Amino acid sequence: MCTVAASRNSLRSRRGTVDSSPRVPSRRRQRPPATQPTPPHRRAHQAAPARGSTVRANAAAAAGLPADQQSPRPAVAASWWVELFRPLEHRGCNAELLVLLLGETLCGLATTLQTTFLFVYLHLELGLPALGIVAAQGSVHFLCGLAKGASGVVGDIVRSQSRVIKFGTFLTFLCKPMMLLAGAVHAALGPEACAWWFFVARLCDQLSKNVREPCVNARVKQLAEESAEKTGPAGGESKDALQARKKKARQSAFALKETLGTVAIATGGLSSGLVLAATGGDYTLTMAASAVPPALALAWYAARLRDDNGASPEPEKKRTPVKWTWALLRATFNAFDPAYWEYKVVNVLLWFARFDVALLTLRAVEVVPKELLPAMIVTNMTMQILLTPVVGKIAGGGGAKGGGSSHRNALLLLLAGLGVMVAANACFVLPGLANTWGMFAGAALLGVHMALTHANLKATSAAMMPQKEVPGLGRVDGSAASFDASLLGVALLGSNAAAGALTDMTREAGLGNVGCFCGGAAACLLAGLLLIAFCTWGHLGKWAVEKDAEAARKTVRKAAEEAAAKAEDKAAEPLLA
Repeated sequence: MCTVAASRNSLRSRRGTVDSSPRVPSRRRQRPPATQPTPPHRRAHQAAPARGSTVRANAAAAAGLPADQQSPRPAVAASWWVELFRPLEHRGCNAELLVLLLGETLCGLATTLQTTFLFVYLHLELGLPALGIVAAQGSVHFLCGLAKGASGVVGDIVRSQSRVIKFGTFLTFLCKPMMLLAGAVHAALGPEACAWWFFVARLCDQLSKNVREPCVNARVKQLAEESAEKTGPAGGESKDALQARKKKARQSAFALKETLGTVAIATGGLSSGLVLAATGGDYTLTMAASAVPPALALAWYAARLRDDNGASPEPEKKRTPVKWTWALLRATFNAFDPAYWEYKVVNVLLWFARFDVALLTLRAVEVVPKELLPAMIVTNMTMQILLTPVVGKIAGGGGAKGGGSSHRNALLLLLAGLGVMVAANACFVLPGLANTWGMFAGAALLGVHMALTHANLKATSAAMMPQKEVPGLGRVDGSAASFDASLLGVALLGSNAAAGALTDMTREAGLGNVGCFCGGAAACLLAGLLLIAFCTWGHLGKWAVEKDAEAARKTVRKAAEEAAAKAEDKAAEPLLA
């Protein structure tokens, strides 16, 4: 008996028990076996591992070991900027993502470095009309938008997105010096030949970007999904949990891509101002500097970018050719919600206020020294960087319990963005604001407008895409996205043409380059009135209410499942002690 009592007291001391009262026989239940299936409502909470605790990404990832042989990375507190550049949990995938995005950032910096003073040079130095400049820009964006998906198809055919990215970077490097010859072409062949040379040079430059961009997006998506697959829990997880982690990884990776793109624009604007000041106002040397970043990007890719041969997705199943008939076209049209067409009317009108940035620079140099253009670009980008996360949270319902009102908030934010755009146009038009403060206020308000509307328009349009199958066609969400992009491309083409014509009219009348802003303000006012009408009496308001109600029901159901899981865990604690 003494031996049994001593053993019992020793066991109590190891458990931290100080009670010396006699031990009462326990009638607690046995711990459930490890093989007992987990209830469905608890799987989602157990599937996602804590960030940094079960991540199989250390030096073994760089050595090429499989995921099951990599040791987890210790959970350490990291600063916010470290977390920003670590969107993927798998260290090898994250390193390759950074290699990819650094080269793309250099190419974006080169474009801003070239275009900051390009339109001022063409208009003031070479005498090209505003209509010719913006019409060429609109045509370039329209033609390149139609051919945007070709490089992604090529990347799938050669089964390597990285090779196409390197080829597109090489094209970017070749195209940048083309603009240096614009002055020589103007001197030798005249302004009309110079306008065509500008169009060809910009077309080649934009095409090189469209060769890179779809493959960069595809590779970012592949790396995000590969990281999610390699960093799952050791015991496995459900398919829904894996898809949720893939979605989160994609969002984090593309958020970093957008952030670096914004930084490239701001850095390119500042760099162009510094180069112009260092060269004594020489536009040609400033544009020549734009060839340096793509050269660095090409060397960087050649040394560090891994060939993803075989990483492209599995080939799609063969589909029988579609025979288009009037009934099939009508079925495709009916696949879109009526609210989509109302939203597109507002979107197209807004695009008539989003003409090319060349007209903004031409107006600004009438009022402020050209050396301040980079500072205006930085002001615009700063407002976007600061406000976009806040706007995204508001558009998502603010995280309120019960689902929030994300779609209604998105429409209200769009209406506010239209009002801000009217105010920005007023800063560039009104004679009393034709000063440095007025130009910077207009640039800042344009940044606020982009923060309120840019991501908002994309998210709302994506939510309205057809989700059901069309008889005879199947799912048409990919074709719908292409149609949406083509529609906005046509609108942008018309917007640039109308804005250029209005600008030439007001300049010839002695009012300056303000006609485009007058037309943009009118388009925004009309778009705002139509948006109010569609939300009040049309299908758009009903669609937003129905979507928000559906989201609220899902949130309540998820909260009930979480409460049930917590209650079950709490009830099981004394039984498993």
